[in-house]
Amino acid sequence: MVKVGVRGANYPNDIDKAILLQHIAANYGNHTAGEIKLAFDMAIAGKLDCDPNCFENFSCMYFSNVMNAYRLWAKEAIKMKKEPVKELPAPPPELQDAEMAAWLQDVKEKFNAGEYDFNILPVILYEYAATKGLITGDKKAAWQKAKAIRLERINAELMVQGCDFTKLHDSKNYITSGGKSVTHPEYSTLTTLAKRLMLVQYFDL
Repeated sequence: MVKVGVRGANYPNDIDKAILLQHIAANYGNHTAGEIKLAFDMAIAGKLDCDPNCFENFSCMYFSNVMNAYRLWAKEAIKMKKEPVKELPAPPPELQDAEMAAWLQDVKEKFNAGEYDFNILPVILYEYAATKGLITGDKKAAWQKAKAIRLERINAELMVQGCDFTKLHDSKNYITSGGKSVTHPEYSTLTTLAKRLMLVQYFDL
């Protein structure tokens, strides 16, 4: 936070930090710690289309402005790179069964060839594969792995911000509770992550 000009009495208190961390986890949990650091470094250097000055108020809105500008930059930058693709391929409209099977095979081949990033795998393909009996992995194990990955990402991202998340919230319990209620901020993220993990298991067969 010192990098963007937050000092002294304007440094977020524990309550402000807790709100900020929840906002980050809920809306930007799919970004790595490296991406978040890069986003703010680029903002400070004037390389993103946003105001890098937080006016000593490191708020949720300020964080979102920087990260959203980074997302726009990354979207354009990806177009200039061939591999790996990190933009979700748009699902073809109203696919018939044979076309869906062909799309699944195409994504499988491109993922195994290193052309598609894990984080863009279309969850709709998991749903299709599951209805066809192709998903045979252990769902419980996939959920546990998803929680472990998500917990590691959250802790890494929060460390970039210089925050001690364990003093504000028990991150392990937070992630664990994310799998118990559809209203939990982490439920959707964990569900998507678990489905992608099971899809990758199918790709490895």
